[in-house]
Amino acid sequence: MKTRITSTLTVFILITSLLSCSTDKKTKITITKTKKLPLVETVVVLQQDITSEINIVGTIKPNISGIIKAPENGIIEQLKVRENQHVSKGQIIAMLNPTERLALISKNKQQVQNVTAKIKKSGHAPDSLQQELQSAQVDLDLSYKMFQRIPITAELTGVISERWIDSGSEVSERDQLLEIYQPSSLVIKAEVNEKYYSALQVGKKLNIKLSAYPNENFTGTISLIYPKISEITRSISFDIKLDKTTKLLQGMMAEITLETQSHENAFCVLDDAILTNSNEQPYVFVIDSQNIAHKKNVALGISSKGLTEILSGINPKDMVVVKGQELLKDGSAVKIMKTKGL
Repeated sequence: MKTRITSTLTVFILITSLLSCSTDKKTKITITKTKKLPLVETVVVLQQDITSEINIVGTIKPNISGIIKAPENGIIEQLKVRENQHVSKGQIIAMLNPTERLALISKNKQQVQNVTAKIKKSGHAPDSLQQELQSAQVDLDLSYKMFQRIPITAELTGVISERWIDSGSEVSERDQLLEIYQPSSLVIKAEVNEKYYSALQVGKKLNIKLSAYPNENFTGTISLIYPKISEITRSISFDIKLDKTTKLLQGMMAEITLETQSHENAFCVLDDAILTNSNEQPYVFVIDSQNIAHKKNVALGISSKGLTEILSGINPKDMVVVKGQELLKDGSAVKIMKTKGL
């Protein structure tokens, strides 16, 4: 009887052990089957044209302008114009009373006053004082005629853009008085680093934004490239003529978009797809037909509007990861959330 109980107990323990092992095995298998794969988003690499651009700031300035300067020392006796006033070439815009004339007149006036005071003090006018007074008066009259006021004229037809004097201002010879410019000669003047010199061509069309007209888009044409590179800024200057007639003022600001390079049928990826290692080597992850990620070192070309040209390392129609690649390793299995073309 005791032997039968022992055998039965042994069988029970063996069955329990087998069931326990079976349960653990199933649990392990279940865990392996439910392990989550990293989720990624991909794009299909296509060939397309890409153009790199830079934005630069320009200023509206005239090509034809002039500064009117004082011809002599003196006082501006009369100023006939103000800012924003149109003038014609040769038009008298101010009158200058020369210092030499003023000094001579003042001297002769003082002489007349002195003789008059002598006569008044003596209480009578002897012939000698009368002759002295007549002589002083003649000198005074001659001083008015000997030197004339100097008319200051406009040197070109245009608009007064700035003035530095008023009526009654005392000026020295060569002092700046007024600035005149021709509105029809207004252009956008800009400069760019010499490395972009090859991107400049007379006649090239550019997209323009004017701060004074924020809701309008303009185009302009490069009208002149200056034949000199600044040794200080290492930049080259150029002029842009607006294609559309618009009211412009000297000093307005313009934002210019300059296309620097253009490549046709380039392999391009989104900037978000590109990672770099500790050696600054760029790379991307490409997903194969088995949903396995492969790390690909790439050589980069030009960039524009969120796209970068890939010179080597990928092929057309490759699926490149653009989201979720930060935690991937070469050979990782992935689950693709979304795939689209560029």
